[in-house]
Parts: sequence; structure tokens; C-alpha cells
Amino acid sequence: MVIDYATQIIILPFVGIKKGNSGSKEANFGYIFGEDSYQGGIKISQQYTGYNNSWFYIPATLRTVKITNETALNYGAFQNCSMLISITINSGAKNNVGTKAFENTVAPTWI
Repeated sequence: MVIDYATQIIILPFVGIKKGNSGSKEANFGYIFGEDSYQGGIKISQQYTGYNNSWFYIPATLRTVKITNETALNYGAFQNCSMLISITINSGAKNNVGTKAFENTVAPTWI
């Protein structure tokens, strides 16, 4: 994981706890930042499996996400990440995207 606070970007190999993970909150983007409040974090809700949801705190200054080696995106993976202006994801995950993965979030660019 690379976090560059000066340019407000994070580069990750996959979303959540492991590559290709789905069906649990550990497959959501917010999971990597946690469920505990901290200064500078924005509280957001992200669903998983269609009916469960969790509250995560994501850095308010984060603007760009790059995912380099994912194979699947969970239901609600980036849901409600309205602070983001750019999400770039490797094309290996393009055909396995869960419902609401980008709800209330910028559309991804596939590379």
C-alpha cells in the first residue's frame, strides 16, 4: 500500500483484506481504514451482500485511488466515497463488479 498525503492518492493491489474477496465487509474499500473514528476521517456507510452494511472512516483529504491487481469488486465496494475524484482499476476486475459498487461515487477508469 502506498499513501501519498501530498497528492491525496492511495495505490493498492486490491480492495479490502484480500484479492478477489467478496460477500463480507472485509471486501469494501472502507475496511482498510477501519470502523473507529479519527481526526480527519469521514464516516461513510458501505453495504455488502445486498442487505448488510458497515460504517467506515475514510480520510477526508483522499481524492484518488488506484487498484493494480484486483479480480472482483464486492457489492458496495466503493459505495458513498463521494470525496473521491478518480478511481482507476485494473481491467481484470471489470467483469466481476458487484451491484452498488460505485453508488454515490465517481465512475471508475479501467486500465
